[in-house]
Amino acid sequence: MIRWFLLALIPYVVFISMDYHISYWIILTVSSLMSMIQIIPIGIPGMIGIMEVSITVLFIEFGIPLGIAGSVAILMRIVTFWFELILGFITTSIYGVNRIFNKTKLNNSM
Repeated sequence: MIRWFLLALIPYVVFISMDYHISYWIILTVSSLMSMIQIIPIGIPGMIGIMEVSITVLFIEFGIPLGIAGSVAILMRIVTFWFELILGFITTSIYGVNRIFNKTKLNNSM
């Protein structure tokens, strides 16, 4: 439950930054439904496209205009998926390169 409350803060901040005021409970409901949609095994890596459309449709069902709902969905996915993916890639790359150099230094010193 804590994860859902924290996950719902991302679109809440995006809505506030777009100067569109919405109930936190609507966002929490959409975030909970979004988490349930994510676990459906469809076979599309990262559920790219599926999640954006699902988030947009869920917000539209709660009366949010299409432009706002679509913008929030895309910005939300940038933060929750793409930023995490890029940050993970950079971190893993740095860790891997450091590990290779440390192994090389160890082998050369023996």
